Amino acid sequence: MKQDWSLPYSGVTQHLDQVGKIYAVYDPYIEQDRLHIERIQHPNLVPLR
Repeated sequence: MKQDWSLPYSGVTQHLDQVGKIYAVYDPYIEQDRLHIERIQHPNLVPLR
């Protein structure tokens, strides 16, 4: 399933500079979880498996 990230506030990446650390809990064995974390590359992001 392809996602549409073009709508306002549909993606978090445009707001990452406005917050501190972001802790994202995800399951690397679930493809949708893993792909979502891979598309959000930011120094504030701390991915937790």
